[in-house]
Amino acid sequence: AVHFTNPNRANYTTFAGYLQTYGVDYDVFASSYYAFWHGTLANLKSELNKIVNQYGKKVIVAETSWAYTLDDADGHPNVIRTAAAATQYPVSVQGQSRALRDVIAAVSEVDQDAGLGVYYWEPAWLPVGPPSALEANKVLWERDGSGWASAAASEYDPADAGVYFGGSAWDNQALFAADGTPLSSLSTFEWVY
Repeated sequence: AVHFTNPNRANYTTFAGYLQTYGVDYDVFASSYYAFWHGTLANLKSELNKIVNQYGKKVIVAETSWAYTLDDADGHPNVIRTAAAATQYPVSVQGQSRALRDVIAAVSEVDQDAGLGVYYWEPAWLPVGPPSALEANKVLWERDGSGWASAAASEYDPADAGVYFGGSAWDNQALFAADGTPLSSLSTFEWVY
């Protein structure tokens, strides 16, 4: 599998063309899809269909998520912090379920039954320590690697992990509440059948 991150900004057939030109052997073309960053589901489906119809590959969405709350559970700023950043669906467990269901539907509607499935990122990213204990949390994140990345990641990813390592910017998009209790949105994978 190969994985590309933005169907809204890039024409995926350009990438697939390069892969073909250079003889890269792969079976599955994967895409990320975050509704708050990557445009419409119609565009996602269009880009995936191009890969299927022009290059004969299977496709998946390798990353997707949606916020069930705007609460910050660990003191590390979240990707979705305000209602203004989340306009496509309500910020709620139901909104999270609908967002996930719609991505699954888009992939399942890809031509030639070539849509293999959807992965949720990151369903179990639970907070370590409360937001009121931010400084203590930072010590735990660095010691235990319980956030995005420890400082050790800065060597190979200085533009991101070297700056934003630490807590989780995704804890409010997990499929589990901050205390580890499964949210009903976790059942979306079962309900879509």
